[in-house]
Amino acid sequence: MWDELSETWKEKHLLQSQYFLQITKCDDQSCCRPYRSSIRAILPGRFIPPPVPVKQTRHSLVAPEPDETLIDSHYGSLFSRIALSAILPQCAKTFKIFPFDLYCPSLIGKLQPRICPVCGMYFPSQKAKSSHIKLHTGAKFVEVSKRIDEEDLDTITSSFQKDLAFPCRFPTHHSFSPGMGHSTMDRRKLTIMMLKNILHALVEL
Repeated sequence: MWDELSETWKEKHLLQSQYFLQITKCDDQSCCRPYRSSIRAILPGRFIPPPVPVKQTRHSLVAPEPDETLIDSHYGSLFSRIALSAILPQCAKTFKIFPFDLYCPSLIGKLQPRICPVCGMYFPSQKAKSSHIKLHTGAKFVEVSKRIDEEDLDTITSSFQKDLAFPCRFPTHHSFSPGMGHSTMDRRKLTIMMLKNILHALVEL
């Protein structure tokens, strides 16, 4: 049954972590019925926030960095975590989306390979991340293909590399000498072929 769920559905309804799977309704009423409770007033982000330890210093409450000793730190209740969301550790700023497993002892220093390089979503396994990345690569290729006939290829490929953080040397106008006989259409076809190869490589990451 799990394999039958589309990646689009998972992205809208699931938050995956190493030992905790959250499933909730989305905001699209053509997909899910409206909430019957006021839980969104408590969880505006729809999901339970990650557990973050806090400790009292001489000056204030602070959240230690994951690689620091957690002696004298305590994990608060759900409501205290929501109230103290403003004191996240410094390393939290390096993530687009705060990983639920940031303080999981067995995963310290192992989170980055499980994070989507496009949207920043965290996954409990490389396999789950690879399946999710297909959403971005497929959508990005359709977008780039539509723009190829309308814009300069140098601008498009530069934007593509930046969005996917995938370095690659694309053919430019300067790549072809006047005597090589390559037309603009040849260059478009070559660029499309290279984009396909990159997308396939990303899916396998």
